[in-house]
Amino acid sequence: MWTDEQRAIIDRAPAPTVVFAAPGSGKTSVLMAHVAMQLAHRRVAPAELMAVTFTRQAALEMRRRLGRDRRVSDSQAESVRIGTFHALLFRWLAKAGIPVSIPLQGDEQRALARTALAREGLRDPRQVREFLSWMSRMKSRWPPARPEGRGPREMRAFTRAGRTYEGAKTRVGRWDFDDIPVTFARVLEEHPSLLTRSEQLAYLVVDEFQDTNPVEWHVVQALARTYHCPVFVVGDDDQAIYGFRGASPRWLLEFGGVMGADAHWLSTNFRSDAGIVACAERLIGHNRMRMPKRVRPARSDPGTVRACTAADEAEEARQVAAWLEDLRRRHPSWQFAVMARTRVQLLHAWRVCREKAGGVEWRTFHDGKGREWDAVAILGAVEPNPYLANQPETTWQWEEERRLFYVALTRARHVCGIWTPVRVSRQAVRPIRFVHEMGCELDVESPGSEV
Repeated sequence: MWTDEQRAIIDRAPAPTVVFAAPGSGKTSVLMAHVAMQLAHRRVAPAELMAVTFTRQAALEMRRRLGRDRRVSDSQAESVRIGTFHALLFRWLAKAGIPVSIPLQGDEQRALARTALAREGLRDPRQVREFLSWMSRMKSRWPPARPEGRGPREMRAFTRAGRTYEGAKTRVGRWDFDDIPVTFARVLEEHPSLLTRSEQLAYLVVDEFQDTNPVEWHVVQALARTYHCPVFVVGDDDQAIYGFRGASPRWLLEFGGVMGADAHWLSTNFRSDAGIVACAERLIGHNRMRMPKRVRPARSDPGTVRACTAADEAEEARQVAAWLEDLRRRHPSWQFAVMARTRVQLLHAWRVCREKAGGVEWRTFHDGKGREWDAVAILGAVEPNPYLANQPETTWQWEEERRLFYVALTRARHVCGIWTPVRVSRQAVRPIRFVHEMGCELDVESPGSEV
């Protein structure tokens, strides 16, 4: 059932470990099998093991996998702390008697942000999103600080709005989600006994470690020091796509040296056909901030990656609709997704395709992470992208965009069609550089659906 690479990781005793996992390599299955092995051999008490991830869906999947493992009793599985960083740290603070506040939900947070920005004369809806992202990056640092790189006038306006926003939160007695790890980090640094009296920790495992931001990385290191416990992390630096919240592949790349951890690799992609894996490898090889690795496809089928042009977004949508219809006729049991960099791009295509695209999932590159489909259509693969508030300019920004495209491409099992319209939002654009980097030739007609 398990490969030699997977078995070596599963059987390890608790020790500082970093696992670099390729897309489709079964990393979550391996991680939870490793957790089950520790419980089955009674190497760690269930209540002293904490498994962390970054989304509720991922946490539920981890819980489900552990509960299905026959080596683990129901009571053992239920005693393990599994959840997102925010949920686990929030419950820990509450159990320790630290005053906590219910985090604002999305609409509530945006309403406070709009009011704060309006006082500064900023009423563009896009500025609400930019402001909240700015606030999140500010709090993601350790110690929290104002981010750099914005124009002086906007910086001053955002700084004043930030004070107004924080004051409004205090008046209504609420936090936002970014306050949770910051508060936990401060308590752990200034009053560690308050936390150590309420919970014990003998082994910490973290999935999707490439999504860690600086304050979360600080918490991981502080927990390891405070409890003298080993930390086991799994991630893929090539899938680090949450730079807008301060996440960086840097922490995964530095983990081995900082924590004295042994490095392991999961290098076999069991999801995608060989041709898709080859294109993805050529693409991501252009990034500099990454761990060099060679991903091997488990499938020998060649698969299909095709790129084509269209006159504009309307023609692009019509081509996608025809492409989906043809593939569904050929492969009625397949699952399909249409992906794009922004929600606006998806909406334009959905309006044209919706009658012919029943059962098709519509996802942004960020939303599609952790998912997979038999065939994936990627829309609007152009530069500049008129729907992006901030165009990539620096090497770092282009590397983040390349990782996003890599994530979208590696969602496909058998077929990936890529569209590069000549005009987007009435602007002349060109094919995004990633098409050339993958080695794709542009077709003048819709990508073929043959497999």
